[in-house]
Amino acid sequence: MTDLSNPASGGDDSRPDITMNPGSMLAPANIPTEHQPYAQRILAMDAIDDVPGSAVVPEGVKLSPMKVHSLAPEMRAEVEAQLHALPPEQREAAEHELVAARVREELPSIRLKGGHGEGALPFHREMLNVTRRHEDLRRVRDQYAAYLAEVSGFETTVDPETGEAVPQEVLAIQNPVRRRAYAVHIADVERQMRLLIAPDGGFGLEGKKLVDKALAQSAALLHRRDQEAADLAEVRRRAAHINREKSIEERAQSLARVQRNGAD
Repeated sequence: MTDLSNPASGGDDSRPDITMNPGSMLAPANIPTEHQPYAQRILAMDAIDDVPGSAVVPEGVKLSPMKVHSLAPEMRAEVEAQLHALPPEQREAAEHELVAARVREELPSIRLKGGHGEGALPFHREMLNVTRRHEDLRRVRDQYAAYLAEVSGFETTVDPETGEAVPQEVLAIQNPVRRRAYAVHIADVERQMRLLIAPDGGFGLEGKKLVDKALAQSAALLHRRDQEAADLAEVRRRAAHINREKSIEERAQSLARVQRNGAD
């Protein structure tokens, strides 16, 4: 039976690191052997340091040191407390480092909102998509849970044992059919969330299928790029060899003509 009194179980509240990094994820066995090293390389990548973001600093532009006032208001308190704990003469030198560290803590959230940049592999894009879908579902779940928990007011009841007046919440949604429909919807949304990301923070059945496919595509892409680079290097080597042979042949022909003319 669906629990109408506690519609949001909280069992899907994990916010895993897969937004940015795959952690201990293993490459699927069906990836071709020649692609496996590329899959391992991709899994070892850090999606902050190794994957381009959507914001790009133009080449040659030198950024100014980061200041506390450039942070969002909700991010300032922690850095300001760290600065105030330092001797006054050290604060100016430490400000950029502390602000940068605080910004880095927010980079997964920033990347989730802004997305990856040009050149990001399908694998990292798919991981971001799975996490975004999970977050969208979470918001839907939380909204419907809020509907069910909304209180329109209070009424006073009498405790039959003590005879004391006790204030009791009056739920905004009273209709049991409507409450049951909302609770069923919440349960279905949580089911969809688990398919994307399991409660333990790993991928669910659907999420793993999607990222495994994207990992295979990414490994094949890197393998193809390496092959194309190797082919291009071989083409250039052969072209240089052909040109060298042609130059030698032309010089030999010229020398042969000189020798013949001399013999005459």
